[in-house]
Amino acid sequence: GNDHRDGGWDNRGGRQEDRGRAIESRIRNIGDRISDGRQHGNLSRNEARRLRDRLQDISSLKRSYERSGRGLSRDEAANLNNKLDNLSAQVRSDRHDRNRW
Repeated sequence: GNDHRDGGWDNRGGRQEDRGRAIESRIRNIGDRISDGRQHGNLSRNEARRLRDRLQDISSLKRSYERSGRGLSRDEAANLNNKLDNLSAQVRSDRHDRNRW
């Protein structure tokens, strides 16, 4: 299913600063899920590193969008949320595979 435990965001509305805050919250939540997965042995070191690298790329993209000085546009927020949806699904998948170490 489409699990939004990481605070999934609908792109239809919201002010620009709200979009930015919602995405920042999702980034933190996914980072916490990666840490928890590593701590509990559900993610291998390599899986955690790869997931963190992808999360860092998304965070960097968000910062570059925000440098425009006008906050996040709807399209930018939709792009970031799409990437976060994919990463969230990958975290879930990797935490449930059998590759522990």
